[in-house]
Amino acid sequence: MPTDRASTYEHSDARVRPLVYTGLGLVVLCAIGFVGASIVTGLFERRTNAEFEDASPLFVRDVPKDAPLLTDEPAFAAQFVAEQEKRLSRYGWIDEPNGVVHLPIERAMELIVEESK
Repeated sequence: MPTDRASTYEHSDARVRPLVYTGLGLVVLCAIGFVGASIVTGLFERRTNAEFEDASPLFVRDVPKDAPLLTDEPAFAAQFVAEQEKRLSRYGWIDEPNGVVHLPIERAMELIVEESK
């Protein structure tokens, strides 16, 4: 272990110019990366939109201004479930001219069991 005080500390300051150049280089590299990522993201988005436009009839680019928006999702969900339960528990016509009906689900299960015996 050195006992001479002169050898225990640095005799010169850090060089500022290489530190500034390194910092500027990192900033430029980050900027180039950001621009590159933006370009690639834009390309993928355009390609994806073009693919989905042809693939799905439900694809909507712009929502019409008079489109109804859900403002109370829990109430809408409760109403939807009530309508579905009502339909599952009653008899009704699906296609009356062709004689197609829907049955309560319990009755449909009973008919399936009877047919399988």
